[in-house]
Amino acid sequence: MKKLAILYFEGKATDEEELRLLEFIKESARNKAAFAEWEEEWTHSHTPDPRTEAAWEELKEKMRRKREEQDTTEG
Repeated sequence: MKKLAILYFEGKATDEEELRLLEFIKESARNKAAFAEWEEEWTHSHTPDPRTEAAWEELKEKMRRKREEQDTTEG
């Protein structure tokens, strides 16, 4: 799953892979913590160019909107 997270951080994950990763994160607090750790490791080891940084911010916003959408439909 860590390899999939790295693809996600790099903006290379497919929509299907992204959904698998989101499901993994939602499964447990432990998975969510692991994802946060991987993100921190990746952030500290990776110096993106401005285009990559913009894509990353766009992906994070997309993920936030999907979570909000799921929360709205579940609640």
